[in-house]
Amino acid sequence: DADGNGRLNYLEFLHMLHMEDNSNSSLGEQVWIPEFLGKVMKDAIHSVQRSGVRPEQMVMPSATPMGYLTQFFHMTDADQSGFLENDEFKKALQKLPCCKDMGDDKLSAIVGYCDADGNGRLNYLEFLHMLHMEDNSNSSLGEDILDHVNRTIYFDFRVPMRRAFQSFNSEDGRITAAQFEKLLSTVNEQKSPPPISGEQIKALIETLSVSDDGKVDLHDFLDSFEIIDEVFDEVLV
Repeated sequence: DADGNGRLNYLEFLHMLHMEDNSNSSLGEQVWIPEFLGKVMKDAIHSVQRSGVRPEQMVMPSATPMGYLTQFFHMTDADQSGFLENDEFKKALQKLPCCKDMGDDKLSAIVGYCDADGNGRLNYLEFLHMLHMEDNSNSSLGEDILDHVNRTIYFDFRVPMRRAFQSFNSEDGRITAAQFEKLLSTVNEQKSPPPISGEQIKALIETLSVSDDGKVDLHDFLDSFEIIDEVFDEVLV
């Protein structure tokens, strides 16, 4: 339970079991990595601060660890694919003070450790979770981000998304994941500044419940949101 919140998410589960897919590194060889990632986190934040980008110019305009790490991910994602390929991540690590004198074997070990599912790349939430960032709370940073995205959709995007959906001429209320991403991005860009970053949209798309034919029911998606009042433990609809 890396973040001490009393539960394991998928990535914690994989890493605590040290699942390795075609990896030659052993459990004993990786024990130093989780603590070292704290140094990576601090250097990543400092690299953004030294870059001259002002907080209001960042993709998530917030002078918080979440804002700086989102900007670091954005700056490292050279092709703006929403993913960090393992080579991209390794090159970014080499530029950080804590890693500049590190050998290729250790850099590869860090990258392999962070690539939980062994698919050769990190998505936005994998990147944040592997740094074990917590923003003065008991919940993980990844969960905080999803909460931010969900609240934005619930309070700000539900109505404009339903209106924009009409342009797709879907008879059964379903669209592809790519169409959903385009719809959400369009509504998001109509706000100034956009409240959700491109990386956050990519992360949300990965969590969508997609049917066997690759489509998403937009109305079911929007109707599924529930905002919990944690004081009274009531559902607000």
